[in-house]
Amino acid sequence: MGSGAPRKINFNQWGFYSFACFLTHLRKSPQFHLTLLNILITMHAFT
Repeated sequence: MGSGAPRKINFNQWGFYSFACFLTHLRKSPQFHLTLLNILITMHAFT
């Protein structure tokens, strides 16, 4: 419980949920691929 792992796991779960919802929302967007690439780069930078 005292380890930082649970917090990291919770952050990853929230990030994945938000990411999935965002992709679903932008699926019909013409900039879908560009947005996806931008998000992946951002997520990689914060990782």
